[in-house]
Amino acid sequence: MSPSKGRSVSLSMEAQTLIHATEDRCKVVRAMSSLLPLDQRSGMLVREEKLKGHHGNPLSLVRLEVRDPHAAKAAVDHIASNLTSEDKYGMGETLDQHLETNSFYIRFNKQQACLGNLRLGSEDPIRVRIRIDMAKPSPAEAKKALLGLNLLEDHGQS
Repeated sequence: MSPSKGRSVSLSMEAQTLIHATEDRCKVVRAMSSLLPLDQRSGMLVREEKLKGHHGNPLSLVRLEVRDPHAAKAAVDHIASNLTSEDKYGMGETLDQHLETNSFYIRFNKQQACLGNLRLGSEDPIRVRIRIDMAKPSPAEAKKALLGLNLLEDHGQS
């Protein structure tokens, strides 16, 4: 089923987070892999960029990209299945804070992800960008597509 009644929507997804010198890189990369369905985790491509923090402390910016539309759809389905109704409703109510043109942003608690739980969080997060390949959708069109992807919940709908 297409997210926006008859209109095909192509997706891509990327996630990124900072790894601090005190964090275990393998645990954080494993936490990022929890954004993907099990069958996609072994083939995920992770890029890393070495950075320096405010006080010269070493940091790594780690990025995970899913460009294939079918793999991105599976990843979005996996993320949606791990969001609570409250999370989906809350993001729908604050859509303007999560939506920019054709990109939908979600922040997950990195520490919870390291424990195997996908929970929303804004402090030291894993930032996820889901790109909906629609030519400049209106907020209403974007919301409709996100509802169709089961990333949002609208309590006014049945």
